[in-house]
Amino acid sequence: GGGLNTDDFLAIDSLGHIWVSNVYGNSLSEFSPTGAPLSGSGGFTGGGLNHPFGLAIDGTGNIWIVDVGDPSTGYVGDLSKFNSAGIAISGSGGFIGGGLTYSQYIAIDGINNVWISNGGTANGVVANSISEFGFSGTPLTGPSGFTGGGLNDPGGVAIDRSGNVWIANYKNS
Repeated sequence: GGGLNTDDFLAIDSLGHIWVSNVYGNSLSEFSPTGAPLSGSGGFTGGGLNHPFGLAIDGTGNIWIVDVGDPSTGYVGDLSKFNSAGIAISGSGGFIGGGLTYSQYIAIDGINNVWISNGGTANGVVANSISEFGFSGTPLTGPSGFTGGGLNDPGGVAIDRSGNVWIANYKNS
């Protein structure tokens, strides 16, 4: 129920609601703390959802979803933002730029900036970068994102209490 369709990532908000990205349903599902569906049968849609993967919830309760993008378009994805009622805040194309390419993992820092790892191969190029977006959805990194520092097919993203961004490299062990 709730629009589940090839669900992959989840996050839990301050009310205990479970939010799930539906990769092939291009939707977002919400469930109560007891597992009852709160989103309709198709989930929440719009906001640029295009093969949604990782998601995170900011300090104000907004749900941010990184979209890996469609294989037919070379995996150039976008960033989607929904409010706690499941209403899309990002436009129909999501937030773009900042080096988003084959993006799958996401974390939000203490000032509600969104950090995304760009790994994998898109259009024959390995992204090997990190993107940062501000609370309004504006990219804070250039067109290639942050590079260097040993990035080699970056995956999981986490932010420590000091605001340092940590990235797991899939191909760098």
